[in-house]
Amino acid sequence: MWTKNKKGFTLAELLIVVAIIGVLVAISIPIFNSQLEKSRFAVDQSNVRNAKAAAAADYLSTGASGKVEYYYDASSGKVTSDFAAAKQIPVYGKSTMKEEGVEGTGKSNGMAGIVMVTVDSTGIGEVRWTKNDIEYVKDNARSYLSEDGKSLIFKPTGLKILSFKDSVTPLQQLSEDEKSKVTTISFEANNEYPDDISRNGQGRGMDFEGQFNGYSNVTRLDLSGISISRIKLEDWNALSSLNTIVLPTATIKDSFNIPGKWYYVEGEKKVYLPKYKYDNNSSRVDKETSGLEGKTIYKET
Repeated sequence: MWTKNKKGFTLAELLIVVAIIGVLVAISIPIFNSQLEKSRFAVDQSNVRNAKAAAAADYLSTGASGKVEYYYDASSGKVTSDFAAAKQIPVYGKSTMKEEGVEGTGKSNGMAGIVMVTVDSTGIGEVRWTKNDIEYVKDNARSYLSEDGKSLIFKPTGLKILSFKDSVTPLQQLSEDEKSKVTTISFEANNEYPDDISRNGQGRGMDFEGQFNGYSNVTRLDLSGISISRIKLEDWNALSSLNTIVLPTATIKDSFNIPGKWYYVEGEKKVYLPKYKYDNNSSRVDKETSGLEGKTIYKET
């Protein structure tokens, strides 16, 4: 009985087909990713345009005056100038492409953002992408000054910033004459913004780099209500009259060094901080294992 001869594909033929498919996939993925990024960019551009229009409309309809910063909520199509409301806006920026005329991108430093628009009597000003939980200070530093100008006391939830570095903060808002009169700076518990989360979402505390310039007559610094990310030796040197520091009650997350010989009192005994190994004229506060949380330390005179 005659039967039809049936043949399958050889191994070589199958390997060739698989190779061709692999090449096609390798070619198509970058094209797909490029088109996806262009789509995200188009959406981000659209949100920027909508934010400008909404901000201008709100400024005119409410009869606002001076410069107003608006934050755009893409889900509602509305803007708000209230920081507390702005920080609740879900982030929506997706693109990593650069946009002409807008600082940054929808996705800044790997973190999605929202659009901020500045409007004044002359029209639309700055437009940029930002992260709604790390933003410029909205506080007036003078509201924290005592009547005699000697104490600068930041109240709970008062600070609208997590990291002091590279920002115009209340500490920098005072005039040089006002700074020279301050003898005490205190940070009460800041429950709303306890940490700087700008470093890849890892809370590290407040970054004071370059913030104490001009406060040469401060003798007491109370840090009990916050956590510290960084204070450099240069910052301590700016506080040339400082002789008393209240350390954070929160875990000290980054070690730091203070010029001079410092101690705390245990019972009736002075307990000196260890010296910094690279500078015998500085004392060392070690992170986490220090056991110094909440202690008041004094400079040996």
